[in-house]
Parts: sequence; C-alpha cells; structure tokens
Amino acid sequence: SSPDNSSNVVEETKRLVNVAARDCVPQDRNSFVAFQASTGVE
Repeated sequence: SSPDNSSNVVEETKRLVNVAARDCVPQDRNSFVAFQASTGVE
C-alpha cells in the first residue's frame, strides 16, 4: 500500500470516529452523568 493510501485511511477513520462521537454525545451525556453519580466517579 502506498503512503498516500495509508494516510487517507487514517484521515477517514478519524473523520468517522469524530462523527460517531459527536452523534453519541447528546444522547449519552445524561446516562454518562448518571453512571458517574451512581459509581461515585468524579
């Protein structure tokens, strides 16, 4: 595989992870806070 192809894969992976993380944040924030409260984790 060429260096260009490898870097493209990395960039695409980062983009997908960022999109997934952004999509998950609003839905998971409340349950994450509840999880922290129930476990006593700050």
